Amino acid sequence: MSTKNPFYVPPPTDYQDFGTGKFLISYAGRDIKVSFNGGNSWQYLPTHVDLGNPSTKLEVNESLNSDNKTITVPDGILWEIKHIFFQYSTTATSGSRSVHLQLLDDGDDVIYNASIQTVGANSWIKANCNSSVSSIDTTANWPWVNLPEIKLRPGYSIKIFAWDVIDSNDDIDVQLLMNQYHGFKKKDLIVDASQLLISYDFNLYPTEQEVQIVKLD
Repeated sequence: MSTKNPFYVPPPTDYQDFGTGKFLISYAGRDIKVSFNGGNSWQYLPTHVDLGNPSTKLEVNESLNSDNKTITVPDGILWEIKHIFFQYSTTATSGSRSVHLQLLDDGDDVIYNASIQTVGANSWIKANCNSSVSSIDTTANWPWVNLPEIKLRPGYSIKIFAWDVIDSNDDIDVQLLMNQYHGFKKKDLIVDASQLLISYDFNLYPTEQEVQIVKLD
């Protein structure tokens, strides 16, 4: 009767070959596969997730006569949104106005959308994480939106825009308060390898995986 080895790690379909010698592996994240013997056996590096202490950042977009604002997370940074305040200033032109708040991934796919039907000529709209509002409160001129808790990776965006453009002179001013993380704090591991192979996904940097290899001899 055969039994399956509970410690067996299946080999990856793709990997990088760093050759023979002593190496410093600086890494962070999870599900990073490594072989020290040219692929004869594989193992996972111990999970290490430490984003360190964030800094508080205020991002502002107050360009004039624009009711379509997009703020994008820069490279090497993670944003944890805490509060969004935006003012929708309208002209006297009549019409039914609504504002959409969207979170977009790095392929511009919408991962969250809130539609706020404004009531008065001008509205001050607030969006918080973990607010007491269940979803959207349309109180006249002071609507609330309850945002999901999420860390936005590089290339993700916050987009706030008027759904129907009633007047080109309508304006949206945005102030975005967040915790900003500068990627992972990495863990160092020194190893001797007859042939070092490592498999990880560059596309997950920096929110899930990050690996740096230095040959020491």
